[in-house]
Amino acid sequence: AFSDVVVAGAGVVGMACARALQRSGYRVTVTDPGPPGAGCSWGNAGVIAADHVLPLSRPEVLRRVPGMLLSRDAPLYLKASRLPGLLPWFVRFGAACASERVARGIEATAALTGRAVAAWQRALDGTEAAALLRTDGLYTVYRRAAAFEADRGERDAARRCGVDWEVLSGDEARRRQPALGPEVRRAVFFPGVAHVVDPAGLVARLAEAFERDGGRLVPAPVTGLAS
Repeated sequence: AFSDVVVAGAGVVGMACARALQRSGYRVTVTDPGPPGAGCSWGNAGVIAADHVLPLSRPEVLRRVPGMLLSRDAPLYLKASRLPGLLPWFVRFGAACASERVARGIEATAALTGRAVAAWQRALDGTEAAALLRTDGLYTVYRRAAAFEADRGERDAARRCGVDWEVLSGDEARRRQPALGPEVRRAVFFPGVAHVVDPAGLVARLAEAFERDGGRLVPAPVTGLAS
């Protein structure tokens, strides 16, 4: 029998999409050469980041690129041999940093992240994976006042999009989270953020529920598409 839908990849995105399609009445097959959640999802941080509303392509990120390229500890590394092929991508990235496109990006990102926690709660309802989702919020801590001030724009954008947050003194942050050290001067608490305590386990349990409800897992790679 043919499936109505074939999903390529049994990571967290693939299994979540497969479950959503399944609940909508489709017959679904998921194909992946490895076990569910064994790839990138296995090492994922598991944060449901409802506080993130800024797109990556924005002017302040573009301004930091030269410095990041010169630092061994920066999150950006480029091989010189790859630069010619990446130039079209950099041009598009620079164009996306225009103010009106950043504003549209914030609106689009907030529309997704603002619904993410509730969507996950619905997706996990009635499964063993529900116990792996915690809604304890997120603390961002600061050792330097300059770093706290540098993030003001991001916090203000988040609040304009309906994201709640609370500024804490270092002492109040340590009272709530005793593991924090004395070097923490400020903290911001985002109560709407959730996290998964076992990302790989979450995907495995989604896969179990998927198969239990009639879904089909095929341990093989996708090698091509045919119309």
